[in-house]
Amino acid sequence: MTDGPAPARWRRLAPALASVVVATALRVVDPAPLVALDDAAHDAFIRQTTPPAVSPGVAIVAVDEASLAAHGQWPWRRDVLARLVTTLRDAGAAAIAFDIIFPEADRLGLPTDASDVTSTDEAFAAAIRTAPVVTGMALTFDGAGERVPPACATPPLPLVVRHGEDRDPVATLFRASSAVCSVAVLSAAAHAGGTINASPDGDGVLRRLPVLTRLGDQVQPTLALAALVVARPQPIVLDARADGGLDVVLDHTRLALDAQGHALLRPRGRGRAYPHLSAAAVLDGRLDAAAVRGRIVFVGATALGVRDTVATALDPRFPGVELHATLADTLLTGVGAARPAAARLVEIG
Repeated sequence: MTDGPAPARWRRLAPALASVVVATALRVVDPAPLVALDDAAHDAFIRQTTPPAVSPGVAIVAVDEASLAAHGQWPWRRDVLARLVTTLRDAGAAAIAFDIIFPEADRLGLPTDASDVTSTDEAFAAAIRTAPVVTGMALTFDGAGERVPPACATPPLPLVVRHGEDRDPVATLFRASSAVCSVAVLSAAAHAGGTINASPDGDGVLRRLPVLTRLGDQVQPTLALAALVVARPQPIVLDARADGGLDVVLDHTRLALDAQGHALLRPRGRGRAYPHLSAAAVLDGRLDAAAVRGRIVFVGATALGVRDTVATALDPRFPGVELHATLADTLLTGVGAARPAAARLVEIG
């Protein structure tokens, strides 16, 4: 017994073949409905699974309401920030990363011979030179042509690139057109610089963080990765995966990125999952050194009116500084979120 004439068999198979072709085409072009479905699946995973435990390798120093009450309105004089850095250094912080940019000379300090530097800038820079400090920078993507400001001349990332077959992993990274950095005297004093960019998806929820971005002829790391390299000096390997994505490989961990250099965010819970130490406690001599010894310390503003927050799958007002702490935790432990290798086949199905 046969299946009938060939034309009849093709007529029966045609709808199924057409469905496969259409599904594959939709997956390739990633139209909005499928992207929304993918995002919803990620959010459901985050909400319905137990968050990973917070590692002891990360802490946050917050410019909170108590800090403003004790030391006045923000921004503070930079000699005050110099004392903050020195205290954290003496307490044994492995790295001190600022989720803050200082793009102009301190107007509260006295002018020096340099037109863009004041006495308080010099005091802050002197403290930075003696401590494992990472300064923040904000990348811009206005498409006006590449322009790397002199103030952004930070030490290059110790990056080892493994090229795939006829594929350069760096070529697919997002390319920035410029950057906003701290004044040159502060950037030059720092051990490293890292990007603080974080852009939500179209629905306003932040799910991905840029880990590596191209700027000029360099690859710029995010603040968390730069802080980790300062805390634990080591080469960073950028590896091309067979599925088109990238991997950042550290000593004992591997972080999955998409082709543009973004990693999926895996929060450790709602905001304040990490220890938040008041900057006032640090400045006023009330810091327990054990709270920062050997840790990567992120300094950011959390007081109402000066803080930045983002919406995540778990918290509509997630502290911006905690994004960097979460990514650093992921880099330290290897516990994060990633798309399974078979995800594309499942979606096509």
